[in-house]
Formats: sequence, C-alpha cells, structure tokens
Amino acid sequence: ELIASFDHGDGDPESRFGLLAYDGRPTPAFAAVRNLVALFKGGDATGAPFAGEITVGNPAVPALVSAQFARRDGAVLVPLWLGLDGWDRRSLAPRPDAPPQAVGMLLSRTPRMARLHRFADDGSVSVQALPAAPRIPVQVTDRLVVLEVI
Repeated sequence: ELIASFDHGDGDPESRFGLLAYDGRPTPAFAAVRNLVALFKGGDATGAPFAGEITVGNPAVPALVSAQFARRDGAVLVPLWLGLDGWDRRSLAPRPDAPPQAVGMLLSRTPRMARLHRFADDGSVSVQALPAAPRIPVQVTDRLVVLEVI
C-alpha cells in the first residue's frame, strides 16, 4: 500500500501498511525501502566482481528465508531473515523479537570484502564489516539482514 487510508492506532495493523502515513508523512517502511533500493543500486563497477559461489551452511534453521542477487558492480547480495509473524492477532500487539539464529555462509572463494547490513524497525540500517573469509557467520532474526560480498 502506498499510503495508509486511515489511522486507528497501534492496535490496528491495517493502519500501518502504507509507505506513507494517512497524512502523507514517510513511515519507517518508506525509510527501509529507500535504504534497500540504495543498497541494491550500489556503486560504479570498480574492481573484479565476486566470482565465487555462496551457500547457506545450515539450511535447517527454522523459517530461514534467503535469496541471492548480483549487483551491477559485481557484488553479491544475500538477504536473510526468519519468516515469522511478528504480530499477535489475539492481543493486537507485536510479538517479542525472535532469538538470533546462527547461520554460516559458505563461500567457494575468499572475498575481497564482506559487510552485513542490518535493518532496524525504524527503517535505518547499520553496516558491519565482516572478516573476508570463506566461512562467514551471520546472526539472523526476524529483521532483514543483507550480506554484501565483493
């Protein structure tokens, strides 16, 4: 939904679907989408692309969702999250955060650089430099993280 049609308060999740609030203000979802688009747009094609394979080392993590994308500058982006419902329909309140699950990302070759982009509920993103190694441990929750490998 582009803009929320109404605001019935925090107890009504239908009031929070829009990228814009009912009065036109950007929502945290707007900030998250803007930051995600910027991450996937990337920079100029400089240096050699990452030519290795990336696999999820322990796919048995319950509810793990992942995908892989090649960015135009040669980076590989791997979004990861636990696909859990964060809303309790009975109590009309958010559920507690899911505990982090350790996911080992296995790379067929050592990358030049690896970073983890962690998205917060307010749409902001924190970036963490990771060791450039063939095995990269990532803590995954029900919030989006994107592994960037170059």
